Amino acid sequence: SVQSTIVLITVLCHLVLKFLRHFPRRDCRRCHSAAMEALAAAFAFPAFSYVAKLLEPAPSTNVRVSALYIYPIKSCAGISVTAAEFDRLGFQMDRRFMVVFRESGKFVSQRIRPKMALIKTSIRDGVVHVEAPGMPALAIPNNPSGATSFKAVVWGSTFDADTVSSECDKWFSDFIGLDVLLLCTKRGTEHKRPLDPKFDTSPPALNIQAAFSDGFPFLLATEESLAQLNTHISPPVTMTNFRPNIVVKGARPWEEDTWKTLEITNPDGTVSKFDCVKPCGRCSLPTVDPVLGERRPDHEPTKTLEKYRALDKNVIFGENLVQLQTSGTIKVGAHVKIVATREAPKYGSV
Repeated sequence: SVQSTIVLITVLCHLVLKFLRHFPRRDCRRCHSAAMEALAAAFAFPAFSYVAKLLEPAPSTNVRVSALYIYPIKSCAGISVTAAEFDRLGFQMDRRFMVVFRESGKFVSQRIRPKMALIKTSIRDGVVHVEAPGMPALAIPNNPSGATSFKAVVWGSTFDADTVSSECDKWFSDFIGLDVLLLCTKRGTEHKRPLDPKFDTSPPALNIQAAFSDGFPFLLATEESLAQLNTHISPPVTMTNFRPNIVVKGARPWEEDTWKTLEITNPDGTVSKFDCVKPCGRCSLPTVDPVLGERRPDHEPTKTLEKYRALDKNVIFGENLVQLQTSGTIKVGAHVKIVATREAPKYGSV
């Protein structure tokens, strides 16, 4: 046990010090004292480091999936679901469409057009439907005829995507107030947008790619971390501000900082495995009120996160995940087992 280990180390430290006090003093008292302190420190540091490791809280054992979200169009409103299938790009239908500037191909988001939060999405019979204030309803074709290849750009990553239709381009241009196109991912294995090799832990044979997400197939967040953050914010923010795919509950606040590998087991026994590969650095998008489609004048939650969740000049909320299999299903209520952990990053302020 931890208690017996502490007692053992304390006794050993006492014996070392007792031995050093009887060590022959061949030179001077000062040299002997220095040697005694050095030897004691050399023994005590690893010993107490080991004890500190033992005292770290064990991973929570009753973590469960509490919500699942799909965002068919990047930076538009998402859909809450009770179950979601995934493939090598992430959840099926998640960020498979994206609005870009016609001239440059760079993605358009709530960062520059907060009103995109008001574009509501739904999926009926495999077809994405959108609606927005003052706009007619629009059905987005799943396999558009006459699609042409177009160079898209997401955070410096340039890759090939397909156009959808001139009708969709006009709808989004009229609502957003910019000259834009609506793009969709290439079909099947034609879509190629590799993950950052510094963080991709998936076996190369799986050919895991990113669709139109910022960089990784999945984003996970915990209810407890959101609740802790909201103790500093009024009015509070919601999970919708952070746009995660997988929400879990039953963990300690910010415990996800220490997670490395997860197994998610559905009630029917099917298992999916993921690696937590990178804390999610947040831009200004969480400051957009998802109901009003306007940026909060108090710049929350970013303002509070800057005080104690800063890492490498970014503020952190959530964990980016990479799947370790090419397909699977996750259901609300699934059990989340923390298979492996890591050392938490050292957060500061900006």
